[in-house]
Amino acid sequence: MQNEIKKIILASHPLREYDSYSSAWMPSLLYKHIELVTGLPVEILVPPNFSAINLENNFIPFDYVKFCKFYGITYNRNAWGSLFYNKEYNEEAFKYIESIFKDSLVISYEMDACILNILNELNIPYIDMYISPIRFLEDQLFSMTSNNQNIYNKLLSYRLPEEKIYLQANYLKTFYLMRDYKKIQEIPTVLFIGQTQFDRSLINPETGEIYSILNHKKEFEDSIKGYNRILYKRHPKATGDSSILDYIRTLADVQIVDENFYSLVSRHDIKKIIAISSGGLIEAKYFGKETQHLLHSSVNLQYGDDFDKEKYINIYEHFFALHFWADILAPIINTTDYPSDYAFYGSKNKLRNSRGSRDYWGYQDLDHEMIKTEVLYKNRNNNIIKIFNKLLRIIYHLTNNKKIIKYYQKINN
Repeated sequence: MQNEIKKIILASHPLREYDSYSSAWMPSLLYKHIELVTGLPVEILVPPNFSAINLENNFIPFDYVKFCKFYGITYNRNAWGSLFYNKEYNEEAFKYIESIFKDSLVISYEMDACILNILNELNIPYIDMYISPIRFLEDQLFSMTSNNQNIYNKLLSYRLPEEKIYLQANYLKTFYLMRDYKKIQEIPTVLFIGQTQFDRSLINPETGEIYSILNHKKEFEDSIKGYNRILYKRHPKATGDSSILDYIRTLADVQIVDENFYSLVSRHDIKKIIAISSGGLIEAKYFGKETQHLLHSSVNLQYGDDFDKEKYINIYEHFFALHFWADILAPIINTTDYPSDYAFYGSKNKLRNSRGSRDYWGYQDLDHEMIKTEVLYKNRNNNIIKIFNKLLRIIYHLTNNKKIIKYYQKINN
């Protein structure tokens, strides 16, 4: 297969109508790595309305309106949902995908499942990736899979050990418990995690519809039975969820909370966490919580060692190293290797910061939190001293007691 790959195509969720920034983020981040280790042309799949953002590569337009028409779907913002898991054979769609991706290795970010299915049928190799749902480490991870078994086995060798995830969760739990334990009331509590309206994980694979608790109230109400208190945590980027909030408020003893998710999941009064498909449920496992998905998991993670292109492998930091790409692509491409220290190892938040504030959500850098807390504490103490000094001056003017002056001078020296 090594002589068949003539180019690399980088693609980001081609069936969704995103702005140019979202379409360009992953290609911009990784194209130089791929170019250096392979020496092959690197091309970027873009939507028709794409405007270039400082990228040096060739662009390949992907017409998602045309692709939807192959399946009799008129494109709109929600059309990708009904097509996302589609496994129907469509000759025109297959020919269109083949015309773009033939003789390529595809490296994709959140590729639509229907296109991955076609790539599988056409024996076109790919590496697909998500931002991992585990987002409380000192940087984010990519979760990666491949339909090529040799590449997949290479990816397994870079998998982040779960023990490290448990250790970081334990550190967070300790931090929040030491800070908040006096505020916690010992009432058995269930936490429901909200999501954004158009998250791909909300798509029901059987129907193509977007799942909402408003259409599945009985399932939700059954899931919270037996708990004295229900907390509802909105997604920080949620919009247009007023009808969900109205429904939540009709339930007995429900509190809508805006507290940091990791602070909530660290609390010992919260026994169970429920969501439609939120990655927060995957995170909650590492904090020892009982969890329940109302639909399915946001991503199927690989915890074993078998080859399964449906399961994604958590990889931490390695993807910033040229050696990583040279190694995992070596089974199908002649690559140029580099020393393993050509990377950002040991640095916090490199992946998270590459998207500005977009990828922080509930994450807090605890080192910064401690510094901020210390500054606030010192300022609070300074304010108390100022108030106390003012009070002493007032008392002196009222009493003319010289002992007060001596005391004032003593505490301010």
